[in-house]
Amino acid sequence: MAPESLSADSLIVAMRNAAAHFDDDHVYSEIDELIARLDPNSVRGVIDAVEHLPNQRAKNTFLSMLVSRWADADPQGAVAYAKMRSPQEKGLVADVISSWAEHDSASATAWVTQLPAGQERSAALKSLVSVLAEEDAAGAFILLQTLPDAAHDETLYASIFDRWAAADPLTAGQHAAELPAGAARNSALQLVGARWADQHPEAAYAWAAALPASDGRNLAVQNIVARWATKDPRNAATALASLPAGAIREQVIADVAREWAEKDARAALAWTEKLPQGNG
Repeated sequence: MAPESLSADSLIVAMRNAAAHFDDDHVYSEIDELIARLDPNSVRGVIDAVEHLPNQRAKNTFLSMLVSRWADADPQGAVAYAKMRSPQEKGLVADVISSWAEHDSASATAWVTQLPAGQERSAALKSLVSVLAEEDAAGAFILLQTLPDAAHDETLYASIFDRWAAADPLTAGQHAAELPAGAARNSALQLVGARWADQHPEAAYAWAAALPASDGRNLAVQNIVARWATKDPRNAATALASLPAGAIREQVIADVAREWAEKDARAALAWTEKLPQGNG
């Protein structure tokens, strides 16, 4: 059953009271619930009242929540309003895009991708991709491949591969490895390794160890073994035998030794003493 609607006047009163007690952890969730009951077409009038709140932190938070609600009914109007705000409040555009994409991803995508290159487009893309990746990480990945200006932005790929690897690390890993060399690929490999290690560290390590030598591979291996060691340092230690000598092996040994020592200092010491001279 839909929640009972709330008048703009009632919400304004509630927000004024909340602003006076904004340090209360319950205030944010209570106001969020009230805004969800407001007719989106009534948001503009509430925003005018919020502008006069003396508590700047409360004002900024409530504005973000209100423009997101406005976007439920009139995303174009909400975007136009958000773009008029001062440079310090440009995050409002991102809030609108997130809400818009949750309700109509096709229209939100069409609007964002027609923006000219620049900071506004980059910020809007981050919000859009973050929402799209929640529902369809593979689809979000395909979208980025069609946008040349986004191809090397590691922050855009981060939300995609973080979610993709949680659901299907093998496929995510395959696509991460196919990215062009650079920061985006390194970040993607590292994220896949971390997520995969949380589920199946042995499989994650086998995947990463088989990758061609690169900074991304090294980061993935280190991340995987470090996470593996927090749960099972003994088996994580056995994986080191397949690592070639070098800086990455030294770092991974240090990670395993540290995690193992926290659980069983004697066993960790015995292991490090058996390592070939120059390791550990």
